[in-house]
Amino acid sequence: MKIGNYIDVGKPIEVNNKSMRIYPLFYQGAHGRDYRLIEELESLVDLIDSGQINKVYIKNRSKYPVFIRAGNIISGKTQNRGIKRSILVFPKSKKKSYSNIEYVKSAEVFCVHASSPIASNGTFSVNCLMPHEFESLAYSGAPQATMWRAATNYSHDQTGTWNDDLLDTVKVVTEKYEDTIDKILNDNPWILDAVGVAIVDSVGILALELYDSQESWSIMAKKILNKYSLDFVKRTGGYTTGQYWKTIEATIKTLLNARFKVLAKYSDSLSVDGKRWVSITYQGNIMDKYEGELTKLNKKVIHLALVRGTKFNYTDQGPIQIRY
Repeated sequence: MKIGNYIDVGKPIEVNNKSMRIYPLFYQGAHGRDYRLIEELESLVDLIDSGQINKVYIKNRSKYPVFIRAGNIISGKTQNRGIKRSILVFPKSKKKSYSNIEYVKSAEVFCVHASSPIASNGTFSVNCLMPHEFESLAYSGAPQATMWRAATNYSHDQTGTWNDDLLDTVKVVTEKYEDTIDKILNDNPWILDAVGVAIVDSVGILALELYDSQESWSIMAKKILNKYSLDFVKRTGGYTTGQYWKTIEATIKTLLNARFKVLAKYSDSLSVDGKRWVSITYQGNIMDKYEGELTKLNKKVIHLALVRGTKFNYTDQGPIQIRY
């Protein structure tokens, strides 16, 4: 996947009394997939509790490399966790190209249910994605205590209870505003022909989500949009003019190009898993205000995500940080 002139910004979808917009992103050129999403092959992917709060094991029994996006909440007969960084897990295969690649990987996670105990070797299933505020915390490397505090506060703000299980709260919010997301998709079915979206409010670009393939995006579209359902319904934003929206398309391309180049530059210099794949996270500072992640497979970018930071996580000073 390349950015530059390869990405077209589509006709915007207006939400919330015109204070927010969704801009579909279209990719010019061939974009066949060399991987599958866990949402497609969950029955062939085992998620196993390591017994440690910050790690789960992932075993891929399929014949494809499987991509698991950061922000997925996984739950089961053990402590609920959130995937902290996206990961690719390769299949167990006799193919020469897959030699020396682990098919059981450990994934970085954090706890999203503070009062639930860990059951070592307990298994998980994949649920929804956490709200974008928590995603920016994950990308920024926030400590576990910050996650717990944010989860409890989020529950109180949305339900009036001090529930420490983020999954419970997200389910309540998602179900409450499911009709909003369904209406967006039903009224604008062509959004599923895109490869991602830019979500914009009166402050600027709130988030970017970009896949290398329309197939991947169409599978993830509703799951991604659900992360912003609360914003679409409750966000009133500031006053915007026609001129403001005229400049947004160029701003989207500028941000895509700038962050893509930074992340691609760093990823090209890394050797991870025998250079078969790499996933790096991006943490801006007070002047940048974006957190993000880029994942490559066979030197090709398959996923890019950026989200505007929150008051929890961007710092007043210091350089941009790259983690892998």
